[in-house]
Amino acid sequence: MNNILLVGAGAVGQVHGYKLAAQECTTVSYLIKPKYLNRLKNGMALYDLNKGKKNISPITFTDYELYTSILALKSQQWDQVHFCLSSDDLHRFDLQALRDCVGENAVIVLLQPGATDYKCVTEVFNSAQVVRGSISVLAYQTPLPSDRYDVDGVAFWFPPTIKMVFTGSEKQTSTVQQIFQQAKIKSSVSEQLAKNYIFLSSLLMIFVTVLESNGWSFKKLSANSKHIKLITKASRTVIKGLEYEQEIKAPLYFRYFPVWALKLALNVVPLYTPFDLEEFVAQHFKKLSNQTRFNLVEYEKILVAHNVELQDLFAIDLAPV
Repeated sequence: MNNILLVGAGAVGQVHGYKLAAQECTTVSYLIKPKYLNRLKNGMALYDLNKGKKNISPITFTDYELYTSILALKSQQWDQVHFCLSSDDLHRFDLQALRDCVGENAVIVLLQPGATDYKCVTEVFNSAQVVRGSISVLAYQTPLPSDRYDVDGVAFWFPPTIKMVFTGSEKQTSTVQQIFQQAKIKSSVSEQLAKNYIFLSSLLMIFVTVLESNGWSFKKLSANSKHIKLITKASRTVIKGLEYEQEIKAPLYFRYFPVWALKLALNVVPLYTPFDLEEFVAQHFKKLSNQTRFNLVEYEKILVAHNVELQDLFAIDLAPV
């Protein structure tokens, strides 16, 4: 029996919980804030966009337990603990209290995008317990402005070519990868690819910050050559600092991400998503604005620690709205 605890029940947490709970011999529980108890105690409404968007009916997911207190977790023996929090919430979370309740045998699954999230967790948990990974699902709280759903819930889409990637000690990583694979979520194990998630996330945080300065409009940003160049310059600066911090080299396509590729992505990628990608990005990152700002501050600290010039990073916050 796999007894899995998900810390947080946002969009990604709900989707992962639903997929994991569908397996035999697996139980899923959530640790949530008390204010969310009434909303979640009667089930979650989920929309699987991989089945198409027309005439889609919600899936009602109820096969889970809810906890609102860390101390209450002592009543169970936990095999895995998955953090489904934003980076800023993770750094404020009482990790020591959680460790005291789940013990040293539980595998800790960390999917956060921040450059310092792993360090934060391994200051409390043994690094041998911790498996790092990437998120492959795009999930959001409905509705987007263009959505037409009868019941509010969480819509999700797994891009067909994207896999979750994990790294950590061999035994724990294999266990986590297998349970996601059995849940029909494509996954693999690769130390390099999992660490590349940090570089990709830094590019995303910078992109989102400048996109916000362009009113969350892909078209407006694509036409703003100054801001497009600003994204590429700031990304290269941050990636240089992260290379020092992580003690690995980023792939060339991150270090020399060309302006034309960003413009192409802004115009082409939205054609392939089963929802309005511009609306999704705006809604998602407005909600996660504290995480974006938190990670920008962390990048600044890393650049200072490694004597990397800060000018390009500072410039993204100076981009006029």
